Amino acid sequence: MGRALAWQQSQRAQGVVGSRSGILSHHARYAARGQRVFGYPQVVSPTILRIRGFRFYFFSREETRAHVHVQHAQGEAKFWLEPEIAVAHNYGLSVTRLSTAQRLAEEHQDEIRAAWKTHFDRRGQ
Repeated sequence: MGRALAWQQSQRAQGVVGSRSGILSHHARYAARGQRVFGYPQVVSPTILRIRGFRFYFFSREETRAHVHVQHAQGEAKFWLEPEIAVAHNYGLSVTRLSTAQRLAEEHQDEIRAAWKTHFDRRGQ
């Protein structure tokens, strides 16, 4: 197996490479190198969890109400964390993928909320 193929498979296993295209997204390419994405340091959009093809992350320059973004090769969604896990927006995820993302957010809500608190307390918000 060539180095490029081995690297691509390791990235896919981490959820960085989309399952359809096999190509790193623009964001993932820069984040994998620890570089800036769209002029912002990687810390602006920290990844909290990668599981089953989903990436859970925050976008620091957004509203202060606790929420998490979820990215998948098929689309994205945003979930409120308080008072309970609830869909805020869906951008292209099928009903099945959206419910899977919500179930994963619910299963990992303590970890996601703790990461929110750590990230935004550090920023003074």
